[in-house]
Amino acid sequence: MFKNIAVIFWVLIPYSYLFSQEPVSEDQGTAFYIYTESELCSKYIFRGIVLEDNRVFQPAVYAGYTAPGKLGTFSAGVWFNFSMSNDQNLLNEISGEYEIYKKPFTYNETDLYLMHEMTFKELSLKNTFAVYLFTEETAYPNTTEYILNTSYPLGQFSLANEFACDISAYPGAFVFTHGLNWENEITDGLCFASGVNLIWGGAKYNSVNAGIKKVLINSLGFDASFTYSHRSGFYTKLRYQYNKIPEDVIRQSYGYDTWFLGLLAGFTF
Repeated sequence: MFKNIAVIFWVLIPYSYLFSQEPVSEDQGTAFYIYTESELCSKYIFRGIVLEDNRVFQPAVYAGYTAPGKLGTFSAGVWFNFSMSNDQNLLNEISGEYEIYKKPFTYNETDLYLMHEMTFKELSLKNTFAVYLFTEETAYPNTTEYILNTSYPLGQFSLANEFACDISAYPGAFVFTHGLNWENEITDGLCFASGVNLIWGGAKYNSVNAGIKKVLINSLGFDASFTYSHRSGFYTKLRYQYNKIPEDVIRQSYGYDTWFLGLLAGFTF
């Protein structure tokens, strides 16, 4: 236990001074930027799917360049997933009795990102190529996705959409996410945000992830977060996410409705 706490402490401290969620704006006179984030989560949930039903540590580093004129922002990043150590009650096949097994702190995933963002009047567009690399113990194949994100403001609200399509291991497997988000500044530096989203997958996507070759609604989600930002660039975020599985056939594969808590810290420079 103490070894696990020590590892997390020493890994988290440097990241807490190196991250900001927001890229450097042009009026700051800086074209290049680097930022990083580190998050502790009670579970690893991706598009409503529970990939790990235990605590995880997820650090990331990004670098970008804001081009002159209307060329937008070009950036790249790397993201990691570490499974936290925890006790598991497993069956001993020799004795026939259940025993406590200590699962160690382990690394099991790296994601690589290439991104380009542009804004046309109030419509924001973001193109991403994401490469997902897993260790052998996860049993997930390495793959690549093309992702298109759009966002359009409506007062304090914003409409957000995401289209993701596999172009490597499962070519043509696509999934859409539609969301409505709300944000409000409570005090100087403290912001509350919340949102709802709907995720639906194409027939091939659901065939791969749920064993059902149909277009179905995969998840209905709600999230809420408090973010505190300091002038120095440091910020921290506490977030909650809940995912409901509306389709019985999807529930048989995904298992159950899920939720998780995440604590994130960071800085930009």
